[in-house]
Amino acid sequence: MKTCWVLILMLVARPGYADVYRWLDAAGEIHFGDRPPDKQAEKVSIQRAPTPPPGAGQAGRLQQQQKLLNAYREERLKKEDDERRLAEQQEKQQRACMEAQDQLRQFERSGALYDLDEQGRRIYKGEAEREAFIENFRQQVRRYCD
Repeated sequence: MKTCWVLILMLVARPGYADVYRWLDAAGEIHFGDRPPDKQAEKVSIQRAPTPPPGAGQAGRLQQQQKLLNAYREERLKKEDDERRLAEQQEKQQRACMEAQDQLRQFERSGALYDLDEQGRRIYKGEAEREAFIENFRQQVRRYCD
């Protein structure tokens, strides 16, 4: 009789899987649980880890682990590569900013601007040309430094 009850309970009992809910509290912190505190909670779907096919045994589990490790390694390498590229880009922009600021300071301090002709003589620019030239460098500073 005792085994009969055990069999009946096994057939009637639900699996031990509970729903998982996600919600924000008044402080804005995220919480998870199997019982939502209010209607604002949203149900979260949880994916189970893939299992090796039946009969695969230890070799199948090891192969599955190796695939997972390879995926993590590729993701980490991609992230490191992206971070390296971003750092290089920021360094390049910072260098361009410093060069533009330095050139702007030099031209703002100098009294007159000039070009050299074929014989090496100075041909001075007018005040309007000088201001346009300096404004060009101000725009470069804004572009590279902001």
